[in-house]
Amino acid sequence: MSKIQLSQGAAATRILGIGSTQPERVVTNDELSTIMDTNDQWIRERVGIAERRFGDEKDTVVSMAVEAGSKAIAAAGLDPPTSTPCWSPPAPRPCRSPTPRPRSPSWSG
Repeated sequence: MSKIQLSQGAAATRILGIGSTQPERVVTNDELSTIMDTNDQWIRERVGIAERRFGDEKDTVVSMAVEAGSKAIAAAGLDPPTSTPCWSPPAPRPCRSPTPRPRSPSWSG
């Protein structure tokens, strides 16, 4: 991953680190074809997808947000115990999904 360069200028909000995560289990089109009436060629031609990731019970919105956030803090070179995470307020959403809240081993009490 390339290093993020800080701009020189007035103090403002900056992105110092980026983190991501995804579930481990890879599900291919061929695997889907064993439980659905489809095949790899049909899926690839229509939507261009070759594989996708499926989460299990441990892969919740919160657990993945904590993992990605921890990676972002590490990528920024910050010290988690002394860092103050910045979370944006929840925005209105058309669906009812949980909102991640600050929670990691170093942030929670």
